[in-house]
Amino acid sequence: MRPAARAALLAGLAVAATYSGYRIVAHTVADDLARDDPTRALQLLPDHPGALLALAERQLEAGDHTGAARTAGELAKAAPLDGRAWRILGQVEAAAGNREQARARFEQAVALRPRDTPSRAWLADDLLVRGEYTAALGHIERIMATSPRNRPAMLAVLVKLSADPVFLEALTPLLATRPDWRAAYLQELQRSAGPDVSAQVMATLAGHGGLDPAEDARWIDDLIRRGLWGQAYAHWAGTLPALAVLSPVYNGGFEATPSGTGFDWRTQVIPGQTVTFEAGPAGASGRVAALEFRGRPAPRAGLEQALLLAPGQHELQVRMRAEDLHSDGGLEWVVACADGRILGLGPRITGSFDWKTVTAAIEVPADCPGQRLYLRNPAPTARSQSTRGRLWIDSAAIIRAPAIPQPEPPTPVVPGLADGVPAKRDDRLRLSTVVRFEPSIT
Repeated sequence: MRPAARAALLAGLAVAATYSGYRIVAHTVADDLARDDPTRALQLLPDHPGALLALAERQLEAGDHTGAARTAGELAKAAPLDGRAWRILGQVEAAAGNREQARARFEQAVALRPRDTPSRAWLADDLLVRGEYTAALGHIERIMATSPRNRPAMLAVLVKLSADPVFLEALTPLLATRPDWRAAYLQELQRSAGPDVSAQVMATLAGHGGLDPAEDARWIDDLIRRGLWGQAYAHWAGTLPALAVLSPVYNGGFEATPSGTGFDWRTQVIPGQTVTFEAGPAGASGRVAALEFRGRPAPRAGLEQALLLAPGQHELQVRMRAEDLHSDGGLEWVVACADGRILGLGPRITGSFDWKTVTAAIEVPADCPGQRLYLRNPAPTARSQSTRGRLWIDSAAIIRAPAIPQPEPPTPVVPGLADGVPAKRDDRLRLSTVVRFEPSIT
């Protein structure tokens, strides 16, 4: 190569290197400025995609729709595969009320950039307005999958829309596939929806693949929390095995290991206590609940059950055995209304004794929709509630109290007859017991 040609080539390479270096530096600086100062970034690189996007978004927010559309057009030329340019154009059309044009722009945005949340949100809203719920749910599901921070808002929308039976019909098959947000949806449903909506959703889900035990338990607890004890009991009873026997105290003999849900026995983790279900010691009729207290304060024993008793008089019967059971005040069985009113108290339990049955009279008022059965320590302070020893519970039952015999009404006596002569029991003489004759006035 001739010296002159070589010099020209080297000069050209130097210019190219200088320009390339400038572009690298300019890109680096523009990248840093794009979000905070897009105008200055575009002075360095007029076709910088990030700066064009940030400028278009600022123009749109400021109401400069013409400028936003122009900048978005430049972005589409600079980065033709960036769907955000089409999203800006869709937002401009939507602001102008051109829904058809906006829809086309947003669809193009999603086609190029499937994770574009604003575009999917607009399309979902548009489909919901048109009643195309299944298609709308496709966009909502994608938003929840790709944008975790938007999931709570999407769940709240789903719960509100679930009040519409037509929307629920579209939502149920999606929920039946058990997406990873199903549990969060059910929690939001139970937190914010009315009881009728919640019941309808849960019943519909139960008919499409069923509810798992944890979902059943949460629903029952939610109904109890809302004071809907009857509905809670009805649903819980429907989850029991076919041969299960319902009684005021369910599983009273601990024949089955308590499930800890619904109206079965529940246990609580309380420091210094252990509750187990095991084969009973000599004299037991079968399995028992074995409670051990290890000298820690125990305001309540870790065993209780929700009840649904009819108004009226009942009797609690608990067969149990104790060994070295000691606390300042002894323990006692309690039946209390859901609002805390005490409906019945058993005798204090303390010391050691062989199998015996203790009873307690219970009076359930008409305004008590649900109750709880539990064992408590009535001592007033934590220091005085220290409890040690062992207690075995063989069975617990609640029966309707026998009716108190009423005395026979006195035999009516016909006025004017000798005292003690019984009146004939006919219609005329029954009238004489209620009619009072006044003396005649002369």
